[in-house]
Amino acid sequence: MNTEEVAKKVVEVVRKQAWYDALDLYDDNIVSVEAYSAGGGSPETRGKEGVRGKIDWWVNAMEVHSFKPRTAVRSRRTP
Repeated sequence: MNTEEVAKKVVEVVRKQAWYDALDLYDDNIVSVEAYSAGGGSPETRGKEGVRGKIDWWVNAMEVHSFKPRTAVRSRRTP
């Protein structure tokens, strides 16, 4: 799959709130970056296992009342 196809697939599974299925579409070396890190730790989480831990925390800590992603977003590299 090319980048656009992967982005569309991510949106498709996220719309179903299938967070772990979406994670499976990413590379093993995924990096998740938060704008702010509680407790003074690194805002970066590296690797699928680390990101899976973030998903576990989110699923157990949050109650989603409404969720409606609209489009796939991808960055464009300039030469």
